[in-house]
Amino acid sequence: MWWTHRSGFDTSEVGQPRGMARDRSTSHRGGSLSIAADFANLAAIRAHVVDTARETGAPADAVEALELAVSELATNVIQHDGGDVLTVVLEADDTGWTLDVSNADGLTTVEAPRRPDPSQRSGRGLFLVDALMDRVELFTVGGTQHLRCVKLSS
Repeated sequence: MWWTHRSGFDTSEVGQPRGMARDRSTSHRGGSLSIAADFANLAAIRAHVVDTARETGAPADAVEALELAVSELATNVIQHDGGDVLTVVLEADDTGWTLDVSNADGLTTVEAPRRPDPSQRSGRGLFLVDALMDRVELFTVGGTQHLRCVKLSS
């Protein structure tokens, strides 16, 4: 797994909040969803990623990995960061799928997470994402932290 923290990305690399809009641009394969950062919206967030992954030709194992990753990352953002809007962007290219989750402002760094203590009731999210994804990055755009995960094609 490759974990990095970068800042100064060009804002064209991530979806910008657009209320509760779903954007399907013809210039790339994928889409974005901006939605209230609320636990009640986790099912809609997962459905967006599953639908978009399938529309871009992701195999079943990649769809499942992306669904679990977005669920864990969105849950962390909602639980720890307190932002009003969460934006999720999933794009595909010839190498695989890139998943961006906005408003991860509570994270200051991402390092390869350690195996959680079995007695802990929580704290497994980033460990699971690390196991499922090929690369995870934290970066800043316009003062907002974003988590980016990459799932490479098999």
